[in-house]
Amino acid sequence: MTTIQRQLPFSKEGRVITLNKGVTKLATIPPLTVILNPATKTRLLAINILYGNGDIALSVAIAASTAGTAVKNAVQKLARMWVSHYYQALNNGIEREEIPASHRAFYGLDVNSNAVPDMNSEDKLLFWGNKVAVGEAARIAAGGPPITFPDAAVVTLKVTDYNARLTAQTILTDATDAAQEALDLLNPEADAVIKKYLDEVDVYYSEENPESRRGNTVEWGAKYLTLGEPTAITFKAVDSVSGAPIQDTEFKFVATGKIHKADDVDSITAETRLVGDTPVSASHPDYTPAQQTITVVEGVAMDVTFTLVHV
Repeated sequence: MTTIQRQLPFSKEGRVITLNKGVTKLATIPPLTVILNPATKTRLLAINILYGNGDIALSVAIAASTAGTAVKNAVQKLARMWVSHYYQALNNGIEREEIPASHRAFYGLDVNSNAVPDMNSEDKLLFWGNKVAVGEAARIAAGGPPITFPDAAVVTLKVTDYNARLTAQTILTDATDAAQEALDLLNPEADAVIKKYLDEVDVYYSEENPESRRGNTVEWGAKYLTLGEPTAITFKAVDSVSGAPIQDTEFKFVATGKIHKADDVDSITAETRLVGDTPVSASHPDYTPAQQTITVVEGVAMDVTFTLVHV
């Protein structure tokens, strides 16, 4: 047996949409029609402005941080190449016997190894990049010839530029975190106001039949879910090229926000009480997210497969 239940928003986007619909509908009711009590109306108008402004501030911060990340990554790639080429030039000079192998010690390198240092992390790139100027100066002071291709001073400039970009990106990331935290602080009031004004709207239309009452509250931003007995859904994701199963994929029921993650397994079975057409999504850090709408029949188990494209 199915039931219809009101679903309050649980995401930033859901809150913004619901609050906007409530304020928009409020502006259309006749002046002498009282659906919300004055205190609720005041709270609704106030939180709509605050939450909307917070959402815009977060979007601006995310856009700036995303752009900054792209710039930082490009500069990082360039700096890593220059530093790597410098250490390759050092090893080449040692191989030609123009530079003693012992001079590797000026950089903190193993004197018996011609391996280029690992610079796959930000910290390691800065560590070995900063060693270039110090090691070059000490090596020349000890009588070694300068390395000119690439020149240590140019390499240091690339590392300095990267460090500046990294610092700038840290500031942008902190600004994004601050904007997210500021918006999160508004969630309790937004949730309380949404529930309160929708409850009052529901009471106002309480003498109408259920379908008509729901239709009226939907105009104010209410959403409803059709629920039944638990139904088992088995989710699986496969690679679009190889067809191989993708482990560690997250599957989400969009209507409820409920996430099920297939940790280290090819598939995962989850239960849902949702009935009817239901949007579901799949995401994985290495793949482009995908969404599809499935039709859930109460109590009838089903398999859902996502084909994901590698990024």
